[in-house]
Amino acid sequence: IYNCITGISTGNDGKYLSTEKTDKHDIPFYKNPASRKFYMEPDGYLWSKYIEESQKVSNFIVRNEPLLKKSGLTCSSMGVEFGACRLPSEGLFGVNPSIICGDDDIWWMLSYINSNLVQYIIRGILRRSNMVTSGYVSRVPLLDLTEPSKTKLSRMSKKAYSIANEGGNVGSVMGRINSLIYNEAGLKSRGEASFINNFCSNVVEKS
Repeated sequence: IYNCITGISTGNDGKYLSTEKTDKHDIPFYKNPASRKFYMEPDGYLWSKYIEESQKVSNFIVRNEPLLKKSGLTCSSMGVEFGACRLPSEGLFGVNPSIICGDDDIWWMLSYINSNLVQYIIRGILRRSNMVTSGYVSRVPLLDLTEPSKTKLSRMSKKAYSIANEGGNVGSVMGRINSLIYNEAGLKSRGEASFINNFCSNVVEKS
């Protein structure tokens, strides 16, 4: 339903990425949200002439060029906990999985991808290691969510984004997101939800 892709391998981050925005390095670059959810600062700023460089340097690889600089979600590629943050349209990303979707779908999708259910699917079922590729994220089933549920998830996601942007804890919002997702997925028993929540609280031990 949505493109789930990887982006750019510079081959030499020290050369092509700057920790601060400059006249030459002005493109926000996202590499790996890891445990960060909803909002993250760029991991650096990419050299503006990245296309020209990829045409000259063999290990500077630009993948999926037609889909770059489009809005969506950028997801974890490494680390114990899986998370996703909003990808602004002016941003680019590395080999970490990124989901390209329109503004109408970004917010509820951000809630869903950050839910415990999706973390359990990725860490407990699809991939039992600390490396997550776009191929695995693309296999996550998409629930047939009702429009009222999408509206609620979008509202909660925007709240979590605002909290994360200010450096706060999104735990209380995540609790409400998880409850709604479990209900939409038909996981109505406390035992099923508790099993998934317990797994997500102890990913290293359980996976």
